[in-house]
Amino acid sequence: MEKSARTPLQQEIVSALVESQAIDLVKISEIFGRFGGKAALEGETFATVITKHVMWNCGWPVPEVFHGLQDVAGQ
Repeated sequence: MEKSARTPLQQEIVSALVESQAIDLVKISEIFGRFGGKAALEGETFATVITKHVMWNCGWPVPEVFHGLQDVAGQ
């Protein structure tokens, strides 16, 4: 699979967002740390997804990362 790189402008924007704490990954981690255990124990969907194109911090209904995984595994 071909790996695409960010353009220089995209990288500059991402850097500015993270460095200015407009996207505060430490705060996001603290909040997810506070609720993550409860979500796991209660079977709630709770996810942080960071890719080169997007960042999601959410619970249900998206992202359903493992949706259909049982069908693929034959279980």
